[in-house]
Amino acid sequence: MKTEKTTLDVDSGMMSIVPMAEGLQLADSYTGHHVFIKVNPDKHYAVLCKCFGPYSGQVAELLLVEAMEYQEPGYSVAGILKGAKEFVVGDPCYLHEDQYEDEGPYRDACEAVYDSTSEVSMPHGIFTSLGGRAVVSSTAYGDGTYDVIIKKNDDGEFISLSVDFLGEEEIEE
Repeated sequence: MKTEKTTLDVDSGMMSIVPMAEGLQLADSYTGHHVFIKVNPDKHYAVLCKCFGPYSGQVAELLLVEAMEYQEPGYSVAGILKGAKEFVVGDPCYLHEDQYEDEGPYRDACEAVYDSTSEVSMPHGIFTSLGGRAVVSSTAYGDGTYDVIIKKNDDGEFISLSVDFLGEEEIEE
C-alpha cells in the first residue's frame, strides 16, 4: 500500500467532496486549494464522518472509501456518491465562484450544514455542486490547515482518502 499526505486550507469552516463531471475543469485561481482523486466510475463511494463533542456536532474526520467497505465503527454515513471518474476535495468557498450572498452552490453548501433560521449546525449535509450530488462537512475547529491522507494499492488504485480535522492521523510507511 502507498500512502500520500498533503494539506488543504479551509477558510469557510467546511470541507466538501464533489464528483467531477466529465470534461469539467476548475478555474486556475483555485489550483492548490483542492486535491483531485481518480476513482473507478463503476464503483460507489461512501463519505463517512467521525464526530465528537457535545451532541456529536463536530467532525473529527471525513473519510472517502469504496461503499462496500463503509462498515467502519464510530462513523456515520454522510452520503453515497457514484458514477464519477474523479472527486475534488476542498473548501467549497474555493470551489465555487459565487459568494454566500448569491444564490448558488457555495450558499447551498453553507445551508447544508447550517440553518440560519434556527441557528442549528449539522456535522454534514448534501448539496448540488458541479452538476451533481456532493457532500459537505463542518470541520472540527473551523478555519485552518488540515492533513489529507490518501491511500492507494500497489497498482496505484484509490483505496481511501481521509481529511483529519484533529491532527491525530498516523501515517503508515
